[in-house]
This record gives sequence, structure tokens and C-alpha cells, in this order.
Amino acid sequence: MGRKENPVEARIQWHVKRLGGIHRKVGYQGRRGAPDQWCKLPGNDWILIEAKAEDGVVSAQQDEEIKTLIKHGAKVYVLWSVKQVDEFFKEFWDEAIGRPV
Repeated sequence: MGRKENPVEARIQWHVKRLGGIHRKVGYQGRRGAPDQWCKLPGNDWILIEAKAEDGVVSAQQDEEIKTLIKHGAKVYVLWSVKQVDEFFKEFWDEAIGRPV
């Protein structure tokens, strides 16, 4: 039996679908620490999200990978709770589209 789906991941997927975007959970071959939630909302670039449980931690390896991706122009976010996901998508969508969700 696989691990139970993280509620933070589920909420990210729900928002992306609700907003008409696409979501992919991505696995990296030979690379650890990269954000695995890839989201594409209509009219926007891809955003990468590392979903963490509220008691989770960002490892040193994840921190370095996130910094490297940002340095090369990626939009990367770490989200820790369902509430934070809700706030993130409201703010992100408001800024990107210029209208409320």
C-alpha cells in the first residue's frame, strides 16, 4: 500500500484544476531535492511547488536545489499547509490575472 496522499498536495491539485490549469507530479531521475509539483495556470508560466506537511522540513539538499532553480529563472514555492495553499493561489491568481478568484 502506498503512502497516503498529502493534504497539501491534494489542495494544490484541486486549485489548479478549479482554475483551468494542469498539474503534474514529477519525479526526477538521479536528482534529489527538486520540487515535484508542477503547475501551469492559463496565461501563466509554469510554477514549481514543494508541498510539505506542517511538521515537515526543507532539507539542505532541497534548499540548494530550490535556490539553483530560482537562480535560473524558475518560479519555486514551498507550501506548508492547506490554508497556505489557499492563500497562495488567491494571491497568485489575483496578481497574474488582475481579478479575484
